[in-house]
Amino acid sequence: IANASFEADGEKAVSNGPMELAGWTFEGVGTQFNNTEIRPANSESKTSQFGTSAPNDGDYSLFFRQGWNGNGNIITMTSDALNEIPSGDYLLSVAYKQHYSYDNTTSDNTFVALSLVNGETTLATGRAASAAGVQGSSADATYFNDTEWSTLEVPFSLDENLAAGAKIVIALNAGGQRRSDFFVDNVKLEKVAGIEVSLKDLEKAIAEAQAKADTYTVGDGLFMYAASEIDPLTAAIATAQAAYTAAESKEAVATATETLNAFIAAFAPVATLPDANKTYTFQS
Repeated sequence: IANASFEADGEKAVSNGPMELAGWTFEGVGTQFNNTEIRPANSESKTSQFGTSAPNDGDYSLFFRQGWNGNGNIITMTSDALNEIPSGDYLLSVAYKQHYSYDNTTSDNTFVALSLVNGETTLATGRAASAAGVQGSSADATYFNDTEWSTLEVPFSLDENLAAGAKIVIALNAGGQRRSDFFVDNVKLEKVAGIEVSLKDLEKAIAEAQAKADTYTVGDGLFMYAASEIDPLTAAIATAQAAYTAAESKEAVATATETLNAFIAAFAPVATLPDANKTYTFQS
């Protein structure tokens, strides 16, 4: 990956337009309210409401800020074409920090996404959880200084060699009403053991299943779910977790992922609803 840690250009900054950057091409950058910077650890830039950050790797990281957006601009950074990638199992990753602020309306729509594309075909893709926004123009002034880097990982497998020409796309979904700010650094494409890819897939499936489980309120009241309705989901998650812990083989882990995903797709518990033959009194 050319310029994978944004070291090639040294410190530089562009306002209200795309930056020319070795190894990467920007799209979606408008002509108002944005800043793109290659920042060193000791940067004194004040363009972010949320402070600054030491790089994750090397001497520089990339900073991007989109202000007064509200419409969810998607800024993309596309790498130069990659060389041929041999068949096998891989982990594509990028280090990132993200935050946003708003005045009156939260959006929960500020996040980093990462993909491997070949022409019009997306071979692998993933996205970070949305940033938790903060209200006002001065809150969280040292957020980036104090927050550790996160890593977005996208596992994938190639059954055959991939000819030269594929590209990596980093997407910055800038949905903050007042501003969305990002740091990205240290883009990696690593060949890994096959079971590692399968474990990443299962880990994601378990997290999504648990998030779904957390949306159900278990209890005896109206519009709640009896424990018997949710127990099958709890058991399915436990079974998948056991397969993750055992990590017997790539095939066994992949089967556990498929089983859990199929269960979640079909799972439809029934809440306790009012009885048409009863009279209910609601109290405030």
